[in-house]
Amino acid sequence: MSDSLLPPNATDLELAVEKVLSRSDQIPIPIDTLWSAENAPENTLPWLAWALSVDEWSSDWSVETKRSVIQSSPSVHKVKGAVGAVRRAIASVSIDINLVEWWQQESAVPFTFRADVVIPESGISESKLTEVKRVVAASKNARSHLTHFRLTHEQSAGVFMTAMLSVRDKIQIYPVE
Repeated sequence: MSDSLLPPNATDLELAVEKVLSRSDQIPIPIDTLWSAENAPENTLPWLAWALSVDEWSSDWSVETKRSVIQSSPSVHKVKGAVGAVRRAIASVSIDINLVEWWQQESAVPFTFRADVVIPESGISESKLTEVKRVVAASKNARSHLTHFRLTHEQSAGVFMTAMLSVRDKIQIYPVE
């Protein structure tokens, strides 16, 4: 008598799959660990991000950033399109940003916004800025359009420098009073 639950006319492939699956309880990683951003093994994080519909992902991120992005994904998707969702998505990639909507600006085009990005002491690379643009585009609502970034960096003696970076990447730098 066979231990198989399959019918006698099962194919070789079906029997092989049954044999492999019969040992699935011997896998050393508990399934609940795989669904936890804090506890999942590092090599499974891209799959967890995919399963939780993370909009922006980079294999170059640190493990902490990857875990943070995965953890924030459900809350971002609950309110996707809202300003808070964009802020949470950006915060998960360790950038300080303030979104200023059209109604908060003088003579702005309706349904547009700008992103005021505070550059960290270490500076910001062009690739990081491109990443920020992708995250904003992925988490904003469909009707709103990003007009430009305003990059702000505090220098020594409390002097602030600001750069306006349009979505076409034309840049002007001027001091803020």
